[in-house]
Amino acid sequence: MTTSSASDCLGVVLFVVRRSADTHQYLLARRSGGRFAGQWWPVAGTSRPDEPPHRTALRELREETGLVPVSLYKTQLEAPHSEERGFLSIFVAFVEASAEVVLNCEHDDFRWLSANGLKSLIPVQTHRAIDAIEELVLSSSLGGAVRVWPDAAMGEPPEEKEVKR
Repeated sequence: MTTSSASDCLGVVLFVVRRSADTHQYLLARRSGGRFAGQWWPVAGTSRPDEPPHRTALRELREETGLVPVSLYKTQLEAPHSEERGFLSIFVAFVEASAEVVLNCEHDDFRWLSANGLKSLIPVQTHRAIDAIEELVLSSSLGGAVRVWPDAAMGEPPEEKEVKR
């Protein structure tokens, strides 16, 4: 992983985690159209002008899934952007185990999966990132990831808007 400047950050990838007493699972959603139709992805999106990455993560989570995190962490991991120079910041969001997913029109299905389940559905080049995320989630300290929400300085998540279906 390389260290990039904040101005090179074009958006986010967000691994959504729900925990139960003895396990945890990650959310993947299947894209319903466009270039990635039929492919399974974690929550992801492009930042708006002057939108900090943590706000992009909160907005995309709400827009794509209807979920609001219990906590949000920015990792030190980055993923290359598929269409432009720059990168996507990688976040981990924890949600309530009982949280209900409500997909928007960008997706037509979702699954909660183990780390190995993630690897069965997404490209091999992302497996190293999944291993790193899994290590962070299993670590009580989240291995150097920085909690960015909730935090009074970061504000509340974006207001709930009508979810497109």
